Amino acid sequence: MKTATDALRAGAEALARLQEDGHWEGEMRWCPMLTAQYVLFHHALGISIPADRKRLILVHLESNRLADGTYGLHDHASTSLYVSTLAYVAARLCGASPNEEWLLPARALFAREPVTTIATWGRAWLSVVGLYEWSGMNPMPPELWALPVATPIHPSRFYCHTRMIYLALSLLRSEAKRAASSPIVDAIRTELYPFESYDAIDFRGQRGRLSSLDVAAPVHPVMKAAFVAAEGYEKVHSASLRGAIVAELRERIRWELRSTDHLGVSPVSGMLGMLALDDPSSDEVTRGVASLETWAFEDETGGYRITGARSQTWDTAFAIQALVAASPVVSISSTVTRAAEYLAAQQIRTSFEGFEDAYRLDPEGGFCFAHREHGWPVSDCTAEALIALLEVGHPSVADEQLHAAARFILRCQNADGGFGSYEAQRGTSTLDWMNPAEMFLDCVTERSYVECTASAIMALAAYRTRFPDHSSTLKVIDSIHRASIALSRAQLADGSFDGVWGVGRIYGTMFGIRGLRAAGVDASSPSIERATGFLARIQHTNGGFGEHERGGIVGRYIDLGRGHVVQTSWALIGLVESGRDDVLGAIDRATAFLVSMQEADGSYARDRMVGVFFRTALVDYDLYRAYFPVWALGLVSEARRARRADERTGPSSPDESPRSAA
Repeated sequence: MKTATDALRAGAEALARLQEDGHWEGEMRWCPMLTAQYVLFHHALGISIPADRKRLILVHLESNRLADGTYGLHDHASTSLYVSTLAYVAARLCGASPNEEWLLPARALFAREPVTTIATWGRAWLSVVGLYEWSGMNPMPPELWALPVATPIHPSRFYCHTRMIYLALSLLRSEAKRAASSPIVDAIRTELYPFESYDAIDFRGQRGRLSSLDVAAPVHPVMKAAFVAAEGYEKVHSASLRGAIVAELRERIRWELRSTDHLGVSPVSGMLGMLALDDPSSDEVTRGVASLETWAFEDETGGYRITGARSQTWDTAFAIQALVAASPVVSISSTVTRAAEYLAAQQIRTSFEGFEDAYRLDPEGGFCFAHREHGWPVSDCTAEALIALLEVGHPSVADEQLHAAARFILRCQNADGGFGSYEAQRGTSTLDWMNPAEMFLDCVTERSYVECTASAIMALAAYRTRFPDHSSTLKVIDSIHRASIALSRAQLADGSFDGVWGVGRIYGTMFGIRGLRAAGVDASSPSIERATGFLARIQHTNGGFGEHERGGIVGRYIDLGRGHVVQTSWALIGLVESGRDDVLGAIDRATAFLVSMQEADGSYARDRMVGVFFRTALVDYDLYRAYFPVWALGLVSEARRARRADERTGPSSPDESPRSAA
């Protein structure tokens, strides 16, 4: 019979086998939306896609439909008019016949759900290829960028992804950019709009109409009033002023491309930005088109697809910590050493000239979600990388690198003590009325996230242990104290914490427990007791944990009805690191569940998506099922050894780490 130690050893060895060139990276699967935009982007620029790539794109589009043949925002979503329309158009532009059997469900959708009511960002993408009219999209005046920076609605206060997309859309909308007409576009028009000729459609009259299939965030009444004001402004704006602002904004886009290895903060903003430059032969566009391949995965089974982000740094930092937790049972020191060297090389060593003018946080010392060249460091990516490097203690990692990482993390702290993701918060949640994307929630401004705050606390606490003198200079103790208060305030009435980058209360509660314990909160404290009490209440009888993603939208915990390996691993990590003796039974049952779910080769089967962003978009982090179970089982093994040692020598000190106190 397989034991937990057997499972830990097999899982760690399986994880080590996945390392490539010193690092780990799994695919971050989402939906066909990005691949469709890739096709529309190339068509708008007049750039041909090679025939074999078109074939593989069609493989991807055909194999990633929902059960009813349409497309959703993720594998488990209901039909999205937005994704279905873009995917259909992409398929047609890649040579698929309109009568292909696998495209018929989308055509049936267009017959009952008018494409004229597609979400705002869908209107923009269709407009650039000539399948919608810009008049059907509310104005987005670029003059907003000319307002004083102190103005509450200045775009520099937006969340960085929203900011960069709005920057490009404001140019595209104001200049009504579109590709030249072509026979294929004329044909697709008749398929998208089966009941009325394209030229007879009143696109202007569609501005206030949105398909219920796309609306997660209804347009706020204040936003509606702002649209009316913007329309009035469009009639009287100064052409010379707009020309100057447009020229300045194009320079901002060029700077963004140059500072991100021509990737942009995301493939969406990168492609829209290149379209807004209106210069297909420019160096920025030429190099940007080539850089799009960085976002791509390709194989015969899944086809050619664009991912929302690469994840080398994120995956490698977590994999290192998982293998460190497993190291007493299985020694893979050379694997960890190579990973630490790779990870250290991904740090951004210097600031970018002009970052302040671009409304960017100083990136020096930070780590990106993907790799150094991406240029957009993130607080928790930096924190998890710092933790991993401190745990390994590799001699090639200079102390100054660790100091710089700590300084970057501190720059991401918000006024309320919590931590943002890419930068500290610049606008308040009251700006949510400006949401330009009806499909997503919580996407307008940065805010304090439980996960980012907890990761920052853990990293700064580990840094303080290693560098007490520098920590004093940087006021690390004060930062941890303020962050722990913010984390405590984030705890919900049922004892859980709300996660926003993973599903959902389980993910947030794992981080909440770990962050509070790292901040020095005692295992016996009410906050830790309530958090573990929440986890104990939702554990299934077979030891597993499973949560449905719908809870993140409605604001409460919703049980999945069965155990999920990754979510069980998250819960188990939180329970072990809580340091509480009254959850030992729950720990044993969750451990048994993970052991029972392991495949013969030490891996775990793919399951439902449990990554999430903007509340409504699920993603599948391919390697979560590889390193989180190893991490959880490693912590359990360490805690059991500590308990056995306590039984032989007496109870451990109350000041010991939560790992050994479990």
